[in-house]
Amino acid sequence: MSNKQLIALGLGVALFSYLIYETGPASLAANLELIGPKIVFIFALERIVDLFNAVGWWFTFAPNLRRGTLGTLYMVRLAGTALNEMTPSASIGGEPAKVMLLRPYMPASAATASVLTALVSFTFARAIFIAAGMLISWHRLELPHGLSLLLLAGFALTLSGLIAFLMLQLRGFARAAGRFGRRIRLPESWMTEIDSASSAVDEHIADFYRSRPGDLARSIAAHLFAFLFGVLEVSLLLGWLSLPNDWQTSLAIEAFSGLVGFIIFVVPGSVGVQEAGKVLIFTALGLLASDGMSVGIAFRMNEIVSTALGLALMVLLQRRALPRLE
Repeated sequence: MSNKQLIALGLGVALFSYLIYETGPASLAANLELIGPKIVFIFALERIVDLFNAVGWWFTFAPNLRRGTLGTLYMVRLAGTALNEMTPSASIGGEPAKVMLLRPYMPASAATASVLTALVSFTFARAIFIAAGMLISWHRLELPHGLSLLLLAGFALTLSGLIAFLMLQLRGFARAAGRFGRRIRLPESWMTEIDSASSAVDEHIADFYRSRPGDLARSIAAHLFAFLFGVLEVSLLLGWLSLPNDWQTSLAIEAFSGLVGFIIFVVPGSVGVQEAGKVLIFTALGLLASDGMSVGIAFRMNEIVSTALGLALMVLLQRRALPRLE
């Protein structure tokens, strides 16, 4: 990690520690005891969330590359997501790893194109879910006016960046990569290889957006189903803590948490930031901060299990790939 990354992580850990102190360790311990072994159901539901997200990625591949690949994509996505959680790279730190893990199964250009287009479909689904959730539940939130404006501005700015990224894909990476490489005066032999690889990626991307709009819609829909299972996870946790768990409250918590994560991604694993978002939304809904912190810790435990599983799958996939690469 760089110094900036270490500082961001340190600030996140400090925020996490402060939240535990401020909300009361005794209250947190009592709430976590209420959840107890039932947290296993959240771990299980998260695997369903992963499955729908893998299906969303699966739809970005050309039909001839989908046969028999969903199981592999499921494992590769878990591995890449584990790296994303560990790196402060706008949740893209694990994307190159996905391409590497898919190399034994398909051309690198197809894998690269799918990773890029899946990032767009997933983020658009996330933006749709957040926007819908906030429209339904914003009137229930007691947030300071300035904070509301700041969150909305951050959402709009991040969404603008996503649209710019999509436009760059539609215009073609080959041209942009070529201009950048020649600007920094890379050797011409290198530029020939870059142009060739980028052109192949551009062909796959153009085929997806222009020839398969139905697959784009199905990809976004699959990711939206994944977010809905996230709402179910929140609802279960609220019920176990004997808190109001109607669908609007659960939707508000999940959508607001997604909004905070959508805007703030510089801290590895969103340590402290994710929990602060839960505390903020709970207090905005008139609930106790300690309850929000308890739910935040439960989701943190869920992420730790998911990350450990993803890293284990990465080792497994690398070992499976070795004989094919020799």
